[in-house]
Amino acid sequence: MRKLILFALVAMLCSSCAVTYKTRTARMATVPATFWTIPSLADLEVKEEKVSGNSEGDVNRRKFFLGKKVQEDNAIVKALQSCGADVLIEPQFVYEYKKARLQKVTVTGYPGYFRNFRAVPYEDIKPKDCDKEAVPQVVIYSAGEQK
Repeated sequence: MRKLILFALVAMLCSSCAVTYKTRTARMATVPATFWTIPSLADLEVKEEKVSGNSEGDVNRRKFFLGKKVQEDNAIVKALQSCGADVLIEPQFVYEYKKARLQKVTVTGYPGYFRNFRAVPYEDIKPKDCDKEAVPQVVIYSAGEQK
């Protein structure tokens, strides 16, 4: 009996979890110390005619209930798609409720179109105390061609 207990104890010690060590190496990229971001400008053309769009939720289907923000966003998307605009200026929302749930959202607003994208000239955003030798290592342009 003692031999059986001793054998079981030795078997447990030999089959215990072994400690494993894993090492990983990572390469590091050198990042330039100075970044300058050049903003971009655009003209906004706004039409005088209003456009509208609506989004409807289903009151009877409880599993498919759209929240207020989602329905507002869907209505804006439909209004923008109807005229091909980029942005909706002065959106005004009308909410219709049925059975204490938001049933329909209608939005009206002026369609806006972005035109004439261009980068701001470097001379306009150059720091005043910057001498000519202090040139950034990397310049990131938001729009336009990189110089």
